[in-house]
Amino acid sequence: MNATATALLIEAERYLENEDVDRAAECFRRAQVLEEGGAPSPAVGLARVALILGRLDDAEKILDHVLAHHPKSAEALTYRGVVADAREDPSAALQLLEQAVAADATFAPAHANLGRLLGQLGRWPEACLAFRTALAKAPRQPALVPLLALAATRAGSLKEAIEVLTKHLERAPDHLDAIVTLADVLLEAKMVDRATELLANAVERLPRVAVLHARQSGLALRRGDLRLARSAVAKQIALTPTDEEALLYAATLELMRRDLEQAEQLVQRALELAPESWRAHYQLGLIYDALRLKGPALVAYRMAMKHGPRAWQPRNNLATMLLEERSATSAREALALLEEAITLGSNGDAPDAPDAPDARYNLALAHWQLGQSAASERAARQVACLAVNSPIVATAKRFLGNFTPAS
Repeated sequence: MNATATALLIEAERYLENEDVDRAAECFRRAQVLEEGGAPSPAVGLARVALILGRLDDAEKILDHVLAHHPKSAEALTYRGVVADAREDPSAALQLLEQAVAADATFAPAHANLGRLLGQLGRWPEACLAFRTALAKAPRQPALVPLLALAATRAGSLKEAIEVLTKHLERAPDHLDAIVTLADVLLEAKMVDRATELLANAVERLPRVAVLHARQSGLALRRGDLRLARSAVAKQIALTPTDEEALLYAATLELMRRDLEQAEQLVQRALELAPESWRAHYQLGLIYDALRLKGPALVAYRMAMKHGPRAWQPRNNLATMLLEERSATSAREALALLEEAITLGSNGDAPDAPDAPDARYNLALAHWQLGQSAASERAARQVACLAVNSPIVATAKRFLGNFTPAS
């Protein structure tokens, strides 16, 4: 390849690392002119830029042209496989990436993208092998380390995941993705103390990184240290004051310690940022419910339903409040809401909902208030049979005492 073209390609890669796609594209174009139909790298570079910009048609057109002249180009095969994956055609993507590896076993991106695809397909042991190979071919690509660790974790090899991350962090102690991934793997391995120490050390070294405070807060909450959980999320919010999720999480912590005024202030801040957030309206409903402000709570839950058409939780909570009114009209509305909540959960929009006993028990109460004894008993028995460690299951079993054996 022309020496000047080679220099331009090196410069283009540097621009890509800095996310400067415009300058990268210009370097690839200049290199392509110099090559005049020679090596495929400049054209493949332009296809990669098109991929980054989401222009799949352009990338596909460029790569197909390259492959027509260089059918064994590992570069072109690799990124053509990426295009196929982006088009949700895993079979074609897998075939192309395997061809790329066969064409040039030293081309690290082929192995890396093959590993990603195999992971998406749930073939984690094979994904591990692909990522190991990619890392061996490109040891200076730190982004591959967390990917390998994740694949190893999913493949059940927690020891390998911990070892590869630990060794990497000895060389690059401030690699954020590796720190966060190691914390997750340690928790997966039930090594909570070591994860706590890792995050405490990382926060001390990198106090301006919000995600570390977020992870430290979550871990502290898991350990029952509410004080540290609140302190850590406060630092996160100070760094990212427009993070709606952090504000809602902080509000949840305040709810746990029954500081309802502070919880409300945090939720109101979240609503200023995201007025259509169903979770924020739902959380506001929880606060007003706890304050026994029935009217505002009902309004908040209805707003949560409006902005969360697939959310079962506000429907369940609104139904609970309606059942407290003990009127046929309210019971009928509650029944409709609970049937909708259970259906939403059963459709997979909320993985916890199908076995969540609260909505099902409330359904039994709604039928009972409407005089629908048989339906009430059926709903209560569904709750009583759930293998869930929840007080509501025991309550449902007691509720079944209202029905005679003959019923």
